[in-house]
Formats: sequence, C-alpha cells, structure tokens
Amino acid sequence: MNKNIITYSGFTLIELIVAITIFSMIMISVLSIFILSSQMSSTIELTRVMQENVKNSFEDIAESVRKNDITDVTDIWVSCGGFSEWSGTKLCIWNDGNTQVEYYLANWDPVSSSWIGISDISMCSDYDEDKDSICRLVKNEVGFDAIPLTNNLVAFESLEFVLKNEDVPRVTIKATVRPSYRSWVSPQIIENNILYLQSTLSERTIITK
Repeated sequence: MNKNIITYSGFTLIELIVAITIFSMIMISVLSIFILSSQMSSTIELTRVMQENVKNSFEDIAESVRKNDITDVTDIWVSCGGFSEWSGTKLCIWNDGNTQVEYYLANWDPVSSSWIGISDISMCSDYDEDKDSICRLVKNEVGFDAIPLTNNLVAFESLEFVLKNEDVPRVTIKATVRPSYRSWVSPQIIENNILYLQSTLSERTIITK
C-alpha cells in the first residue's frame, strides 16, 4: 500500500529574520528621508515668513522716516528729546498728525494687557520663552496703544538705531532676528536661522525753487 507524502516548502527562521531586518532597514531609511524633507520644508517656510514679516516692519519704519521728521534716537527708558547724533534702542519720529511715533522692542504683559518696552536686551536671547515673552518690534503713537509690527513667529535678539545728520538726517537700523521657540522649532533650527540685518533710511529731501 503506497502512502502519499505531502511536503510543504517555506521560510526558515533565519530567512524570516533576514527578510524582516532588510525590510526594517528600508523603512527606516524611507522614514528618515521623509522626516528630513519635512524639516527642511518647514525651515524654508519659516525663513520665508520671517523675512517677509521683518521686511514689512522695516518698510513701515521707512515710510515714517521718509514722510515725517526724525525727532530723536534714545533708549527705552529715556523720553524723546531734541535731535542729536546718537545710538539707542528707540526711534522717535514726529509725524504729520503732530504726534510722536516711537519704535522699540517690547513684550506683552498679560497683567496690564499692554506692550511693555524692554530695558534689558539680554532677556531677548533666552530660548525658554512663551508667546508673551517674545521680544517684538512695536510701533507706539503717543496717546494710542502700541501695536506689534512683527508676529509671534519672529523674535528679536537685538535692535539698535544709529542717528546721523550729514546734510540729510538718516538712521541706520541694526537688528538680530531669529525664529521664536516653539515645540517644533529646535535650538538647532534657531541657531541656523538667525538673521543679522542692517538698513539705512534717510528723510526725503524737498527741493523748493
């Protein structure tokens, strides 16, 4: 009596381990490329938003300088006074509405619900920050509430105005700007995206005949 012998072919344990290992290595490589690509895309978009935001804020200052008169450059705790060649953290402009306009760094004070000028610039380089402690560029027309010119994605580490009067009054803006700290913005991304900016603006000369 003949017996039918049925045999099954399959993978050995070693073959399964090797296959799983190769598959895992491929998946890790694919995921690493995806994560790196996503981080690069986010960083590029963050840089674009920063540059656009800072550009718009500088254009606001430029428009004020060209259309109005530079009153003074001083420090945040000093009142705007007479015109003098100086460097400081606050730019004062006398506008057409016969009011004083000031530009300086500030952060939001939730207690007083207002923007408070920053007297200690060293606090702006602290990455342990929240939305209230970010150093932002604000515009303050005396008699009105200060308004921020930069959003909460942008943090200023420094800001200096240098005033010169060589025939035509001009002010040089020097600033260090970086991304503000967030859950998806690592210290490395911040360090790699610090912008050092400098721009010189002058009052518009009016020639009369």
